[in-house]
Amino acid sequence: MIDTGVLWHQIPGGMFSNMVAQLKEADALDRLPEVYAELPQTRKELGYPPLVTPTSQIVGTQAINNVLFGRYKVISQQVKDYVYGLYGKPPAPIDPRVQELVLKGYERGEQPITCRAADVLEPELDKAKEATKDIAKDIGDVLAYALYPTTGMRFLRWKYGLEEPPPETKAKTLEDVKREDELIAKAKAGKLVEVGAAPPPVAEAPAKVEEEKEVVAGAPLVAPMPGTIIRYLVNEGDEVKAGDGIVVLEAMKMENVLPAPENGEIKAINFKPGDRVNANDVLAIIG
Repeated sequence: MIDTGVLWHQIPGGMFSNMVAQLKEADALDRLPEVYAELPQTRKELGYPPLVTPTSQIVGTQAINNVLFGRYKVISQQVKDYVYGLYGKPPAPIDPRVQELVLKGYERGEQPITCRAADVLEPELDKAKEATKDIAKDIGDVLAYALYPTTGMRFLRWKYGLEEPPPETKAKTLEDVKREDELIAKAKAGKLVEVGAAPPPVAEAPAKVEEEKEVVAGAPLVAPMPGTIIRYLVNEGDEVKAGDGIVVLEAMKMENVLPAPENGEIKAINFKPGDRVNANDVLAIIG
């Protein structure tokens, strides 16, 4: 059987399954048709990157962000790196308006590079070896940390029994896989009304520190979806403007830079790098 819809939404099979999983994680599987419509536009604006790993994931996640949060309101670190030129030269020119939005405040600069991408990268292996010297057993462990400093270190702590893996890392049962296949079939058919038992809830992270802290007045920056805190880009007491990056949240396999909802001062930071958060957890307070 040939899925002629691919000619419209341009999503290869492997990329499609990833997008379904990401929308489920955000409790937004019903918005899959909107993502279908958004993906070709996002891809065009980003210069038609090929839909193969890793750029398929970069484009797909940005299309999901555009649908869920507004166009380019939430931009992943990987999209910033791509537009800057760290993945090489795009096949076609990037939309100038999108380029300006994406690179605003980018730490490496707001103008894309024109040289070989590797020429602007600093050596990192020695730093990674130093950071993992007390836990890494081989070069594979070092590389896991070098590629994913926060999640890589968590994995190494699980691997060597220094920390208990959380429930969401446990393997799926055959019933879980069957239920997911049924949901995908419904999504393809446009029938998203679930009959019978609902799918098991995604394991939630434990209650976090903001429940134990004194309540702070101000505008909350909330997690739009479950994820892991990679790093905060600000400190308590910093002055920020609406749209400034506040925190990097790893979700949907991307590092998403969450912007300030309004101008003000950072009154509170409620988590630390490596913390797992749920959707709607308050990550910071701006007042």
